[in-house]
Amino acid sequence: AMITMKHSPGPWVYDGVARIVSLPLRKLSPRKIIKKIEDGTTTEEDYMEGLVALVYGATLEQGEANRKLIAAAPDLLGALRVARQFVLEVAHAQDVGPSWYTKGEAGMYQQVRMWLKKASDAIEPAIAKAEGAE
Repeated sequence: AMITMKHSPGPWVYDGVARIVSLPLRKLSPRKIIKKIEDGTTTEEDYMEGLVALVYGATLEQGEANRKLIAAAPDLLGALRVARQFVLEVAHAQDVGPSWYTKGEAGMYQQVRMWLKKASDAIEPAIAKAEGAE
């Protein structure tokens, strides 16, 4: 079953100015930002679409950590979905009993191993991104 996401699509990235943006949605908008200047005149500036969040912290270091964590949200959600499937596969194998491992039930052993690998492959990079590795 295809999962329909309600949030902005990932990957999300920090753009260097306190903004988290959705890369697939990041593009120059046909709209402009109009700013008033003190003398009463106005200027137009380009507007980039794809903003997900403006992220700050009590300190610069905390703000940076917050941005990394929020930018990693789609990756973390994806990793949790894969890990959940692995847990369901193991739970099913437990319900079947020890024979799933010794005799194998229609490829159940391979199924559990496949989801273990998928979970391992998804979890580590998501955590690394959330903790600040690029």
